[in-house]
Amino acid sequence: MLPYAERHGLKLGYELYAPLDIESHLTQELIEQIERIKSPSLGIIPDAGIFARPIPIFARKNAVKGGAPSAVVKRALTLWDEKKAVSEAK
Repeated sequence: MLPYAERHGLKLGYELYAPLDIESHLTQELIEQIERIKSPSLGIIPDAGIFARPIPIFARKNAVKGGAPSAVVKRALTLWDEKKAVSEAK
């Protein structure tokens, strides 16, 4: 796709979603690849979710109100917190 994008003046990007962030291993590999390819048509698109911090209490309550089992919500919060702990340890 990249040669087509370059020929037609289009831009392509790897979109970063949470739990990825700029410092994550995968993101760093993508950045290295982009630098190696050196194409003006290839880049990174950070989704606003990568800047998210704690999940708001209202979102937790709305998930359960909307039918998500509380055990699933608790597990999701645990996984979210584990990610946060890993990024803070860097």
